[in-house]
Amino acid sequence: MQKIGLVLLLVFISALVWAADNKAKDKTKSRDKILPPDTLVVRHDTPPKMIKEKDPKYPRLAKEGGFSGYVIIRAFIDETGKVEKVNRVKCNRPNMGFDEAAMKAVYESTFEPAELKGKPVGVWIKYKIRFDPEKGIKRGPINSADLQ
Repeated sequence: MQKIGLVLLLVFISALVWAADNKAKDKTKSRDKILPPDTLVVRHDTPPKMIKEKDPKYPRLAKEGGFSGYVIIRAFIDETGKVEKVNRVKCNRPNMGFDEAAMKAVYESTFEPAELKGKPVGVWIKYKIRFDPEKGIKRGPINSADLQ
């Protein structure tokens, strides 16, 4: 009798694990779009243009401490203008929350897609977000010194 109870318990636990695993796979299915590698330069005539810019939130502890910093972001903008993937390339002050705030803001931004011969294409873009407690948050170009 105890063996039957033990077997039923194991079957029940296995079923729960299987269900949880399948539920997790279903949630990630929509984000499993195959993207070109972030090192690949996709040809385009017109670069993506930001339509709705979400400002990052200045990390509380960094602001209270008077810390400034910058984050270089690489993001994939798909052919509909949606941000599909965001990578942090460099952050000069890791563990201060700058990179997380910048990445979250980029995910919440909307773009007009890049175009090649009049047709929308997905491309990787790269830009810098600077956090300064006195000057605020600014986006700007990347120079070669930033990448070293």
